[in-house]
Amino acid sequence: MQIISAKGKLEIQTHEKSIEMIANEVVKILSVKSNIELTSPEEITLTAKESQIKINGSGVFITTNGKFEVKAGQHVFLSGAKADLPKLTWSFKEKTASCMKNASESHEAFVGFEG
Repeated sequence: MQIISAKGKLEIQTHEKSIEMIANEVVKILSVKSNIELTSPEEITLTAKESQIKINGSGVFITTNGKFEVKAGQHVFLSGAKADLPKLTWSFKEKTASCMKNASESHEAFVGFEG
């Protein structure tokens, strides 16, 4: 199955609960011409086997029982600085109404549910 947008932005949203991408083999996230951004108001965790990188408001935490290797032409350690999180809020009813209007105007499917 493929979901393709030949022109314009493609959004996948859920206004309650979560979105899961699960594959028996590889999950790839690729950007051909720009960046990949992962943003969370709470925490981002990357885990592979027994190693983990956790990023949250308290800091960056790297855990491994294997080798920790860093390669760089220069190592620069500066004092702490704050990263600002973009505003990540929306109203379910407001967003649903907007999605329904856009879907109706463009003759596209929209599935909405509020429990």
